[in-house]
Amino acid sequence: MADPRGHESRRGTQPAGGGPEGTRDPAAAGRPGPGPAGGVAPARGLAAVRDLRLARTALWLLAVSSAFTGIPAASFPRTFFDDFPFPSAWVDLLPPFNQHLVTDVGGFFCAFAVLFAWAALRPSRELVVPLCASWSVAAVLHLVFHATHLGGFGVADAVGELFTLALLVALPAVAVWALPGADAPTRGA
Repeated sequence: MADPRGHESRRGTQPAGGGPEGTRDPAAAGRPGPGPAGGVAPARGLAAVRDLRLARTALWLLAVSSAFTGIPAASFPRTFFDDFPFPSAWVDLLPPFNQHLVTDVGGFFCAFAVLFAWAALRPSRELVVPLCASWSVAAVLHLVFHATHLGGFGVADAVGELFTLALLVALPAVAVWALPGADAPTRGA
């Protein structure tokens, strides 16, 4: 049956009540129903900020952070060890210097920078979820190590280091959470 605008109507073909369009589908019942002009109703609460722009922002922050760490570590391992993060010099509080280790860690961070940039440019659940899960394993271990090795750090440096490392644990979770689900409309593309 067509409505006055010429659109096909489902009215009468579905059971009354339940979710959107008169269905009894419990999965559909939790989704926003039609909004103004037949579009999707605006999201409310935390769902209002859950969109592709937030996911991309978190991924770009991770890409930049990884590059900021990886490029100097891979290219100038001694300077990285002596001075990173410029100008606070936290790494040299955990001696001894090992050029091989610092260069390898720099390569690891550079590789993640490339992947995070790629995911920010072409976000998909298939890329973002395993990327963020992998990063989170390393980030949690990194945070735990540094949280248990604060000897020699001043209070401001210890707080700054732990805050920064905790942010690197939180950002992947934000990126995954903010990705629209497979059945959700994509906003901010």
